[in-house]
Amino acid sequence: MRRFLPTILVVLMVMIECSVLPVLVVSWACPMITFTGVIVLGLLLGRSRGLFYGMMAGLLIDILFATPLGYNAVLYLLAGYAAGIAGRRFQRHLLTPVVTPVVLLSMFEMVSVGYLYLAGATLNTILLRNALVRIAAGTVLGQALYLLFNLLLKPVWSRFAAK
Repeated sequence: MRRFLPTILVVLMVMIECSVLPVLVVSWACPMITFTGVIVLGLLLGRSRGLFYGMMAGLLIDILFATPLGYNAVLYLLAGYAAGIAGRRFQRHLLTPVVTPVVLLSMFEMVSVGYLYLAGATLNTILLRNALVRIAAGTVLGQALYLLFNLLLKPVWSRFAAK
């Protein structure tokens, strides 16, 4: 069961993001629960599994939302891989679960704004405000998911990590 639990968690997060969150939260302040969950899975399970779950979640999001196929898949994949590297490299550091979501959510928002700019949207301060709200909400959500997933998954830490 523990082997399939991350897959079940990813599918559950995608379902929550697609069906429940749009009803409960204003669209511009809706936290990206799947993206944050991929970051947490990468932190806890390593870069290869973070890459796999990022690719799976990104493809599901691309299929269920009206985005170009592969856009979210690549961003989620890179986020899972980067979080896996950060999780294994700095796993004994106390601020790793806080700094990693902030950095990766900020990079996601910058790429998204760049994509919107190339698509012809005008850049204004409202986009910046919305991005900052989503980054803050994602960081807080990331802390809760980190504690929950750490309790559920009980990851095996690397023997090569600094002690």
